Amino acid sequence: MLMKLRVSPSSAPSLTISPETLSLTPLVDIQAFAILPNSSLAPLFLIGVSTTVSAKVAVNSTRIFGTLKLDRLTFSLKHSDIGIFSVQIMESLMNFLAASILIPQMNARLAEGFPLPLLDQLQLSDPVLQTHQDFLLFASDVHYRQRRC
Repeated sequence: MLMKLRVSPSSAPSLTISPETLSLTPLVDIQAFAILPNSSLAPLFLIGVSTTVSAKVAVNSTRIFGTLKLDRLTFSLKHSDIGIFSVQIMESLMNFLAASILIPQMNARLAEGFPLPLLDQLQLSDPVLQTHQDFLLFASDVHYRQRRC
């Protein structure tokens, strides 16, 4: 049978800012359903997933950049309507896919950077982005360019 997965946060993620990195600890529930022939959904199981995502960020005058590191994903079977089963194989597969495909693709995109939301007349020079204990510091000289008619 076809399946449907519903992914939702089980609680608010924890964000930690330290002098070295930003760390986010999301807790996610994955609810699996079988799609029955009449298109209704039959619950199968509920799995809890946790990990820690660490990020390093940098900035230049127009873009913000970063790199991610993902700690091991940890799966736990919270409930099953089909009997108890081990989530170890699923956990190992998802850890392999995350490490070999997801994180490299995300880091490639983060290396390109994202444009800073700046007004047309503003230009940043000598920007600084620093992580400290419990806060992030962004500082820059700002130059205003007048429009010429």
